Amino acid sequence: RIHLGWKKDHPAIERGVEFLSSTGPSLSNAYFNYHSNQVLRHYGGEKWSRWNSQLSAQLLRSQDQVGHQRGSWYFSNDEYGKFGGRLFHTALSTMMLEVYYRQEEVFRVVNEEAFPLGTLPSN
Repeated sequence: RIHLGWKKDHPAIERGVEFLSSTGPSLSNAYFNYHSNQVLRHYGGEKWSRWNSQLSAQLLRSQDQVGHQRGSWYFSNDEYGKFGGRLFHTALSTMMLEVYYRQEEVFRVVNEEAFPLGTLPSN
């Protein structure tokens, strides 16, 4: 709905973001975390900052540190992950940690006075 043009202050968007923010990252559902991470990234603000801090810390704590699995993730209690295994969890975890490099905030405020549309800043 965000990508379909709903405004940031749409009541359904605000309720959804509030739910995700108050629920926090799941310890047992990487798929939920992946999609929630994108929603909160697009929404931005304090709710995104809090979510991102929690999720990043959780992911870094849960990354395997030994053996051939070192650097990967696998959540044995994840209902969906049992089908995708370590590859599924590692891919989702990596994409969650790099979300700021892949996606701009949809509702980001652009300073058009400093950078009018259609112009580039000069060096």
